[in-house]
Amino acid sequence: MTRPLMTFVMCFVLVAVGSAAWHIYQIPAREFDRLERGFYALQDHGEWGHFRQLVDHEFDAIVRPNNDTLYSSTFIDLSGGPLLLTLPETGDRYYSVQFMDPMTNVYEVISRRTRGGAAGQFAILGPNWTGGFFTEVEHVVTAPTDRTWILVRFLIDGPEDLAAVHTLQDQLSLDPLTD
Repeated sequence: MTRPLMTFVMCFVLVAVGSAAWHIYQIPAREFDRLERGFYALQDHGEWGHFRQLVDHEFDAIVRPNNDTLYSSTFIDLSGGPLLLTLPETGDRYYSVQFMDPMTNVYEVISRRTRGGAAGQFAILGPNWTGGFFTEVEHVVTAPTDRTWILVRFLIDGPEDLAAVHTLQDQLSLDPLTD
């Protein structure tokens, strides 16, 4: 009686652990793929998608968005070479630029807290980049994979502040970078 019970318990544990591992390692990648496909239905590689209105409790495009933040987002493929990200001057306004790999791991954050509100340029390199070093840029971001999701957040001070944040969103740019 003990041996069949132990066999059942061991099989149950193996199935439970395997299922948990699948969820831990596959759901983020599947979500990244779903978001990327949906984004490319609307925009091209390296083109920005801007959320222009404040969100409420019914918004479900991303999990738990802030209702005092406007988002700009793009998915990039670095297999064709590095890109130059240009950020506008934000002054005292809070912003953050979050870089995520296909497992939705955040591997870099640029923000007002880390570098202030001055305009800046950032080289984004893929993991296999073997070209030169870019001295004219403020910071080099090296992605762990060629596929990257960039999510930019700008703090907004109510509906009367929409136009000012739209201007900041429109000043974001991604361009090919050569050494």
